[in-house]
Amino acid sequence: MRPTLTLPLRLLLAAIAGLLVWPAVLAGNWLGGRLPRLLLDYGPLCGGAVFGLLVLVPFIAPAARHRVLRGAALVLAGAVIYALAVRSAVDGYGLPIAGRAAVSISGVLGALLSAAAASAIAPLSPRPRLWPYCAVSGLLGGLVVAAALDAESDLVVAAAHAVWEVLVCLALVVGVRKQGVVS
Repeated sequence: MRPTLTLPLRLLLAAIAGLLVWPAVLAGNWLGGRLPRLLLDYGPLCGGAVFGLLVLVPFIAPAARHRVLRGAALVLAGAVIYALAVRSAVDGYGLPIAGRAAVSISGVLGALLSAAAASAIAPLSPRPRLWPYCAVSGLLGGLVVAAALDAESDLVVAAAHAVWEVLVCLALVVGVRKQGVVS
C-alpha cells in the first residue's frame, strides 16, 4: 500500500493548482476558439479540471476500487463545479447582485459542491463540521478572489484562486474522518 499524501504536500498541490488556473484558462480559451460552443466556457472548465486533478483526486484512498474511474469522475466534477461557479458569479445568479457578493457566493457554492463531489466519489466519510468548514473557507477564498479582480492582473487573480483552493483543501482535510486518506 502506497503512503498517503501529507497535509503540507496536499496544500502545496492546491496552491500549484490555483496558480495553474491562469495558463489553464488561457488554454481553455484557445480551445474555445477552435471547438463548438458549450453551455460552459472552456477556460473555467480547464481550470476546474486542474483543481479536480490536483486537489480532489488525491482524496481517493490508495486501496479504493476503480481508482481510475473515480479519478476521472473527480476531474470532471472539478471542471464542472469550477465552470458553474464562475458562470454563476458572472451572471449574478439571476438576481440583482453582482461584484464581490456574487463572487463570494460562488466561492461558497464551489467549496460545498467540491466537498459533496469528493464525499460521494472518493468516497470520504465527512464529519458534520465539513460543511461549515467548506462554507467558511469558500467565503473567505471568494472574498480574496473578488478583491483580486480589482487588480486586473491575471497573476494576482491566479494567486487568489490559489488561496481559495488551499482553503478548500484544508477544509476537506480537517472535515473528514481519517480512513487512510489523510496522514
